[in-house]
Amino acid sequence: MLTVAGFACTKDNLQEIYEMDFPMRKYKIPNYCITDPVFFKDYKQYENNNDSVENVIINIKCFITNDMKEINLKISNKSNGKDVKQQLAKIENKKLDLYKCRLFFQGQEILDEHQLFYHNLKDNSKIQVLFNKIN
Repeated sequence: MLTVAGFACTKDNLQEIYEMDFPMRKYKIPNYCITDPVFFKDYKQYENNNDSVENVIINIKCFITNDMKEINLKISNKSNGKDVKQQLAKIENKKLDLYKCRLFFQGQEILDEHQLFYHNLKDNSKIQVLFNKIN
C-alpha cells in the first residue's frame, strides 16, 4: 500500500518512511498513528491496587510536539492524566477550555482518570503531549 502512494519504509516497520522519488524526505510516524491508542488493561484492577502502590515523586519529560520542546515535570506517580494536563497547561499558558490536550506514553493514551503508575511511568519516562486549539 505504501509503494502505491510512493513511500517506502527505512526500517522493517512503519515508524520511519521516506518518499521513493525523494529519498532524503523522511517522515517519522508516531506509535499512536500505527496502533490503537486506547489502553485495554482493566483499569478497575489497578484502581483496587491503588493502596498497595507506593506514592513516589517522579520526573517525567514531556515532549510538546506542537512546539518541539521538552518540559521536565516533577509529579507523583499517583497523579492522574488530568493533573499532568493542568500542570502543563499552566506552564505553557494555555487554557484547557480553549485547547484539547492529549498525553501518550509508549503509544498508549494517558486518559484523565488514569493514574501514572497505571501506565508504568517511572522516573525519567518520556511522554508525548499534543495541544490542539478547539474551534
